[in-house]
Amino acid sequence: MNMLECLEATSIAPDLRAAILDLVQVKKQTREMGEAPPPMLVQSFLRDAFQRYSELSREFRRDADGDQRAQHLADKFYVQEVLQRDS
Repeated sequence: MNMLECLEATSIAPDLRAAILDLVQVKKQTREMGEAPPPMLVQSFLRDAFQRYSELSREFRRDADGDQRAQHLADKFYVQEVLQRDS
């Protein structure tokens, strides 16, 4: 699944979706985007997401065995998806 497919399947605010798609268009038209920061709407979304999920990474550290099992299942799922697409 590529980024645009993920974006299509994600429920986010329409103006945020438009800002992300605008960035994709700029990237398609230019070789490099340079050092300019992303639009404020995208920065705000990312900052809020990092804050919202920061506790999640602490949970993984508290349960290393559970995290390892989850990683194994995620790897297994990914391999199955790739093999399914190739067949």
